[in-house]
Amino acid sequence: MISMRSKTNEQALESAIQRYFTGIISEEHVEDEIGETSFSFGGNGYLLGFPRDFNKKYAVDEVRLWNFLETTHKEELEKLKKHSDYKLKILERGPIRKTRNNNAKDFPDH
Repeated sequence: MISMRSKTNEQALESAIQRYFTGIISEEHVEDEIGETSFSFGGNGYLLGFPRDFNKKYAVDEVRLWNFLETTHKEELEKLKKHSDYKLKILERGPIRKTRNNNAKDFPDH
């Protein structure tokens, strides 16, 4: 009788969780030739990021945040870019609150 050894160690568990949520595991997640990563969704709609992209102070993956804002809020972001410190203001604000007319409150003169 042939017995198959199961992977029940912590690394195998982490890989199973990553693959379930993202469709990929860390060892398969590599940058392309110019240092960019794919933003395609896999698994159950989550993205696997790189630790270097995570800003500990603001608890956010900055690469994913700016990609999201550029993709989904391009016009608003262009208005905010008039301020030299727009990135810092967004990061320090946390979740962006909106006024009734849909303008970000931290940028009153955009």
